Amino acid sequence: MSKVRINFSQKKIYKQLENKSRKAIVGLKGEIVRTTDPYVPLDKGQLKKSALPSVYSPNNLIIWNTPYARFVYHGMLMVDAETGSVRSKKNGEKKVTSTKLNYHSGDSKRKEKWFERSKVANQSKWTKFFERILKFYGQ
Repeated sequence: MSKVRINFSQKKIYKQLENKSRKAIVGLKGEIVRTTDPYVPLDKGQLKKSALPSVYSPNNLIIWNTPYARFVYHGMLMVDAETGSVRSKKNGEKKVTSTKLNYHSGDSKRKEKWFERSKVANQSKWTKFFERILKFYGQ
């Protein structure tokens, strides 16, 4: 009778899988940012560029990171809670008003809730992209 002995390191396998899935997630996050770009309000481009560093962050979040991103995303004017001014001190508390923002980019896609609208348009593409990239990194 022949014996076959297989010795493998579970930690090593998990680490390899983790590295491959991490690369796939970075790829997916980049694709989400790329395909969501046409929905992000555009003035000078700082808001849309602000998401790029989060593509490579270790978490699974994509963050549009500017001081004004939150109120532009929700489409409502926010003012300083103390002064009522649109400008506030660093780390100052903002409150939402009932005034809707007007978007002047000339493109009706570039307005509030850009990620939700991009998700409706692109989610099936994102799923297919992720499946392809997982296969690529799985080789």
